[in-house]
Amino acid sequence: MTQRTRRILYLSFILIFLIIAPLLMMHTAGYRYDWSRKQIIKTGVLTVKSMPSGASVFLNNNNTYQKTPATISNIYPGTYNIKLEKDGYLSWEGVLAIDNDSASNIENLVLFPNLSNEILSSLAFTQTLEIPDQDKVLAITANDAGQTLTLLDLATGKISSLRENEPAISIDSVVDDNKAIISIQSAGQNSHMMVYFDTPEKSEELNWLNEELSAISPINDTAILALSEQKLCRFSLIEANKFCDGQIISSYFQKDNKIYYFTEDEKTSYLYSTSPADLLDSRLIARLPSSADYRLITVPGNNLLVVDQSSNKLFFIEQTEPQSRITEFSNPAKDAFWLTQDKELIYYNDFEIWSWRTDNNQHKLINRVSEAIGRMVRLDNLPYVIYSQNNKIQALELESYGNIRRVVTLAENLDTWFTLSRNYENIYYLDSSGRFWKRLLN
Repeated sequence: MTQRTRRILYLSFILIFLIIAPLLMMHTAGYRYDWSRKQIIKTGVLTVKSMPSGASVFLNNNNTYQKTPATISNIYPGTYNIKLEKDGYLSWEGVLAIDNDSASNIENLVLFPNLSNEILSSLAFTQTLEIPDQDKVLAITANDAGQTLTLLDLATGKISSLRENEPAISIDSVVDDNKAIISIQSAGQNSHMMVYFDTPEKSEELNWLNEELSAISPINDTAILALSEQKLCRFSLIEANKFCDGQIISSYFQKDNKIYYFTEDEKTSYLYSTSPADLLDSRLIARLPSSADYRLITVPGNNLLVVDQSSNKLFFIEQTEPQSRITEFSNPAKDAFWLTQDKELIYYNDFEIWSWRTDNNQHKLINRVSEAIGRMVRLDNLPYVIYSQNNKIQALELESYGNIRRVVTLAENLDTWFTLSRNYENIYYLDSSGRFWKRLLN
């Protein structure tokens, strides 16, 4: 090989390197030639995570052959239809814009099982009351012989009879995880009874509670609060002993070892706090428009959230000195709950769902519906809510992809009552015939 030939080859290699090296670097950095645009562009990245994992990811109906959690690179900028599929689960679809030189994320997606719902009992249940912090429910069934108080263990599906064939039973209050107070009406007389879940045969009548009570609420395992003739009273559960506050009140609530109660006149409702130990030393917290239908919503910390169920007005009360600061929400609300610890509040009325962030005081419309919403709860700490609507149980995705929020129907033929298990794995509900059902959530 002559020196001239070697020089030509050497220069050719240098030229090829100078051409290929930048192309390789651009390719590694995510640049591609877009034949439709006839130009070199920077591609984007899509990250998808789902619960459960292992779902196949499709872009514009094309299988990417990746399963969640997945990171898909070198995607041309544009709007894509994204679909997740997994055997035994309902598929998920959304629309997302992929930008160049950026990563788009889809996270906290819940894939709901595509399973038939399971009936737990064919008995016709009427009144139900959940036992706090327990996967158990008290319920009443009725037949020609009378009414029966039953205990439903949601974890095992076991149904136990606690009181059978009574003329009329009403569940007053759950005292703790092993006992509750019920009322039995017979021959025009009303009596109260303590029922023990583990040993129902040891249930005992509370003979000294011989008056008509409402809004019964436990203070501890030896005392309760109740309204008697519109007065707030403290009753002993072990002896005939009671103390009543002298004021006429419309409603009361317990929170953080305090009692909050309302009194009212023609123009104003007054919110007070007091100690459940003696019902003395009341402190005025706030003045609100007059109403007999205020309800306290649990709020972390020292603040209060109060809804007027007659007018659908929502008030946020900050207990500051020398006087509380009161914020009235401009949007109507019939109930609310915290999505994250004192950071984001979800509140709703019959046809709208809103969020409110405490850090920036921003209100955002999440969804508007054409049929009235019943009860609503959050799904663990995930961006989902579960609600009843027109005899259905619906799951709504709070995150939107392409201005579309997915709504999944989880159950139909709903009566009014439903609840979630403590681990959020199951949903339980009564159908229109009072039968008890279970639906797997994940």
